[in-house]
Formats: sequence, C-alpha cells, structure tokens
Amino acid sequence: DIAQLYRARWEVELLFKELKSRFRLDEINTTDPYIIETLIIMAAISLMISRVIVDELHKLDAKQREVAADADSSESASRLPRRRCSLAIERHAHLIQL
Repeated sequence: DIAQLYRARWEVELLFKELKSRFRLDEINTTDPYIIETLIIMAAISLMISRVIVDELHKLDAKQREVAADADSSESASRLPRRRCSLAIERHAHLIQL
C-alpha cells in the first residue's frame, strides 16, 4: 500500500514539474487570482489534450506495426515517453492545426 501511494505521489510530482516547466507556471507575473486560475486550468487542459493525442499516436503506431513488415525503418511514436508528450505537441502544433 505504501509503495502504491508513493508511486501515485510521484506521478503527481512529475505532473506538476511538467506543468511548471513546459507551461512556465512558476513564472506567472500577476497576483490576480482569476488570471492565475485560468492559466493553471488552460495548462492542465493543454497537457491533457497532448496526452490524448500521443496516446492516439501510439495506437496508430501499433496498428502500423501489425500491418507493416518493415516497422523498424519507420519512426515510432511509441518511443515518445508519455511525460514528454506536451513538448512533442508544442513542437508539432502547426501540423496538428493542419
């Protein structure tokens, strides 16, 4: 039980670390509580959406590996760790919009 609680706590810590570093929530230049709340909610929604997109990419990649005999030569979406998905979405946002 203690190990499971610690794992869950660690996941929360990593989530906060990603929110602070990727969305710069540690550099908020306002004291307005409404703006702070809005920025936190938008960052959380963006992170959640990026994880959904990466999960879908993993599913597509798995399907492609099943169909294609030469999967080693193609770039694999499953190589992207889940915790780095917001960075990938940020870098490829222009393609996602298309």
